[in-house]
This record gives sequence, structure tokens and C-alpha cells, in this order.
Amino acid sequence: MELIKKNPNYKPPADFRPPRKTRKIYIPQNEYPSYNFIGLIIGPRGNTQKRMEKETNTKIAIRGKGSIKEGRTRRDPMGRPEPGEDDELHVLITGDTDEDVDKAAALIEKLLQPQDETLNEHKRLQLRELAALNGK
Repeated sequence: MELIKKNPNYKPPADFRPPRKTRKIYIPQNEYPSYNFIGLIIGPRGNTQKRMEKETNTKIAIRGKGSIKEGRTRRDPMGRPEPGEDDELHVLITGDTDEDVDKAAALIEKLLQPQDETLNEHKRLQLRELAALNGK
């Protein structure tokens, strides 16, 4: 990327892929064990997560202990456990630019601030969306 900035005529090799930017944001599960952070991030049928990914042009994934149901294992194509599965519960954001990752991180961090159920507007909108999806 620096070569392109220094020399606009530089053409990278055809198979060149710029490194992706990542950020790991830990979910405060130990401080708030009964708060449903994962549900707030994923949303009804994954719609909240998909919307945030589309808005920020990033990939948002929940990883770490407790991110998959008991008895299941997430494995790479070679049959090994995914990296970070022994880590604490976290959100992994991957994007092409630092700006995209920062924008997604801001959205996620807002959802990781526990709120009283009656004041949580995000949760209320999710429940309304779920009711619409279920045809009620």
C-alpha cells in the first residue's frame, strides 16, 4: 500500500491481497453474566449483525469461549479448532480499512454498554422487528 502511495504507477502482482484490518473487542460477560450481549449484537435472525456489516463494510463475528453451543466445535478445513476459541468471549471485526473497522467497533461498543431493559431502545426495536418477522 505504501508503494502505491509513493508511486501511483506501481501495479501490484495479480495475486496480491492487501492485509485485512482486524480488531478484537472483549464482551464483559464476567461483569454482567445475565445480560444478553450476543442477542443484542446478532439480533433477530442475524439481521442486526448483517445490517452493521453492510453499513460498515466489515465482517463481524463472535468468537471465544461460549460463542458456540455446547457439544459443537468450530473447525477449520484441516480439522483443527479455530484460532481464538480458547480466548475469552469477544467480537472479531475484520475489514479492508481502519476507518471501516473503527466505525464497526463504535457500533459494537455501544451495544456492550449494559442498559436497563425498560430504557434499551435498541432491544425494543429488535423485539418489534422480530414480531414483524413472525407475522404478528
